[in-house]
Amino acid sequence: MTTPAESDPAPPQTGSVATILQIEGAIIYNAAHTYLVPCLLVGLWLIVPEVEVLRIAAVWSAHIGLDRMLGYGLKYRTAFKHTHLHRA
Repeated sequence: MTTPAESDPAPPQTGSVATILQIEGAIIYNAAHTYLVPCLLVGLWLIVPEVEVLRIAAVWSAHIGLDRMLGYGLKYRTAFKHTHLHRA
């Protein structure tokens, strides 16, 4: 049986390519998994009442909500498995 310290891989060194990609990945993931864009789409729908815009906003919001319900939160830059809800 391994201890938690043994099962966690060592974090990559700061400045390495893996760290840079990890940080960029967290930024992109977090940008796509906040409610800002679906809310902006609803605002756009109020100006241009196209049903497809509202559908995209609804599906996007449902996706974000489902992720939160399953425990996948916004990612920290330290590791992709570290979220604002817990460690996935």
